[in-house]
Amino acid sequence: MANIGDSECILVSRDEEGALKRTVLTVKHVLSDSSEKKRVTDMGGMVVYGRLFGTLAVSRAFGDSEFKEPGSEFVSVEPYVSTHELNRNDELMVLACDGLWDRLSYDDAMQQAVSLRSAGMSPEDVAKALIKTALERGTMDNVTLVVVYFDW
Repeated sequence: MANIGDSECILVSRDEEGALKRTVLTVKHVLSDSSEKKRVTDMGGMVVYGRLFGTLAVSRAFGDSEFKEPGSEFVSVEPYVSTHELNRNDELMVLACDGLWDRLSYDDAMQQAVSLRSAGMSPEDVAKALIKTALERGTMDNVTLVVVYFDW
């Protein structure tokens, strides 16, 4: 798994007793993270109100070229990378931006996704339902997400 910016991914599995569990496979790249803040300030950048120069909330992203001058690339394109071996206990993954995670906890998303899958909904329909929940809970941010089912 690799992520950059405000995207986060959870892997939903079952433990040996059949209980649901979730594993976060990503790291959020925000300036409230002390290592990200240090990386930016060590380059001469400023963090104001948790934002790069008071404007941008993420510290790593593909876009935002105005913060990527050679020698002072305050916004990095280097992703966080993790490895996790999948197995038959893994049921699904939810990969989404902060528009979802700011309104749903990992456990909320896990419970809703598993419940809807059990009801026969497709990954696309589960994604739409999670988006609807985030909107109903008042997100003002974009909500982009992908749901992946594992069928062993």
